[in-house]
Amino acid sequence: GGRAFADVFRAGVRDLHRAAVSGDQNTVTLTLADAGTLAASGLDLVRPSLAKQLRVEDRVQLFRRHVAGVGAVLVRIAARARLTTIVLGAVALLAAIGSVLLAADRRRAFSGLGVAVAVAGILLAVAWQIGSALVAHAVAAGEERAAAEAVYRAFFGDLRVEAWVVAGLGAVLAAAAVSVVRPAAVEEQ
Repeated sequence: GGRAFADVFRAGVRDLHRAAVSGDQNTVTLTLADAGTLAASGLDLVRPSLAKQLRVEDRVQLFRRHVAGVGAVLVRIAARARLTTIVLGAVALLAAIGSVLLAADRRRAFSGLGVAVAVAGILLAVAWQIGSALVAHAVAAGEERAAAEAVYRAFFGDLRVEAWVVAGLGAVLAAAAVSVVRPAAVEEQ
C-alpha cells in the first residue's frame, strides 16, 4: 500500500505492457523474487525476522493461464493501433493546415481551429476522468480497486496531462488568432 511499492508496480505494469504489445523482451523490471531479495537485504539491518520471512517465499505466481481469445486479439489490435495513430495524426495535421490555407479568412480559420483543439483536449480529459471512475466502480473496494486504479494510471496517466496541454494550446491558438489587430485605415484630410 505504500508509495514505493506503487511506483515499482506502475513501472512493472508499463514494462509488462511493452513486452506484451511490442514484443520487447529486453526489459529491466525486476522479478518479484529479485524485489523480495532486495527488500530482505535492506531489512537484514532493521528487522532480521521479517527479512527471513521474505526469503522463505522464492516464487509468487501472478498468472495461472495463458492469455488467449479476446485478450490476445486486443493485444494484437493495440499493437496495430500505434501505426494507425501516427497515420491518422498526420492526416489530421495536414487537414488542419489545408483548412487554414484554403480559408477565405485565415484569422477566423485559425480561431475555429484553436477552439476545436481546445474542445477536443477538454473532451479527452473528461473521457479520462470517466474511464478512471468506471475502473474504480468496476472493482470491489479494497486492494483490488487500488491495484486496478494503479494499472489505469500506469497506462493512461500521461494522457490526462497531454489532454490538458492540448486544450491549453488550442485556447492559446484561438486567443492569438482573435487578438491580432487589423491595420487601421488612414484618412486623408
